[in-house]
Amino acid sequence: MTRLLIIIIGTLLFASCVIFPGTRYKYLTEEEKQRVVLCNAPIGSLTNDGKVWLVSVEQMQEFLKASGKVLVYEYASFCESDCCVSPAAVESDCTKAGIRFCLVAVSYDGIFNIPVQTTPILAIEPTALGKKIGKDCSKAFFNKLTGTTWKTRGYGRYYLFAGGTFRGCYDNYQDALTSETHF
Repeated sequence: MTRLLIIIIGTLLFASCVIFPGTRYKYLTEEEKQRVVLCNAPIGSLTNDGKVWLVSVEQMQEFLKASGKVLVYEYASFCESDCCVSPAAVESDCTKAGIRFCLVAVSYDGIFNIPVQTTPILAIEPTALGKKIGKDCSKAFFNKLTGTTWKTRGYGRYYLFAGGTFRGCYDNYQDALTSETHF
């Protein structure tokens, strides 16, 4: 019985990407560290310019209210689950569906190699949450952003918003794009 329980828990942890390898910030080069900057402009004005923009929940809320339909991808480069796909594919499909795409990275691991076309790379600004960027910071950020807890909204990586209102959390971004809850 204990063995079965360990197998089930291990499978769930692996499948949901709950295992978090840390921020990996200390492994960035000095040049890369200088490209991780605090965002002092509206998120909607940012471009994919080779920087990683640290954003607060309040900045995200302002962006979401002003942006109509938005799909936010909580991106973890280390995730190997079927729900974790190339951000470029999600970005392309969002564009076709008329939904704005936003990427929020939860680790610095591979952050400058994230495949996106035009979307700026955002990361959580952790000091306002009193945490280090990582799993706990990500939970706190998305709990506050959605007005829910990760237990009530589900464990998906795709957050759908319409006019700043949280509409749902999805494991499969295609489900979010075809959801009736965003109309």
